[in-house]
Amino acid sequence: MLLIFFTHSFSHSVTQSLSHSVSLTHSLTHLPPSLLPPPPSLPPSLPPPSLPPPSPPKKRKEKEIPPFSLPPSLPPSPPSLPPSPPSSLISS
Repeated sequence: MLLIFFTHSFSHSVTQSLSHSVSLTHSLTHLPPSLLPPPPSLPPSLPPPSLPPPSPPKKRKEKEIPPFSLPPSLPPSPPSLPPSPPSSLISS
């Protein structure tokens, strides 16, 4: 019983510290330029946060590229569809 409680409290503290570090990086990335200069006093912690932000945009761009590559494959199919409605109209 005691062991379970200890494990639970430990995992809770780990989760808390994780969420805290995440919120820290978020606040660092969303800081206005005027508030960014002060952090240089924490060089060790700054390089990591400054590295992750550049990678999310890259991932977003990669996600944007598939949609761009999808339209080319989509236009061919609509052209083949319009001819079919006219034929149905003619038959009616």
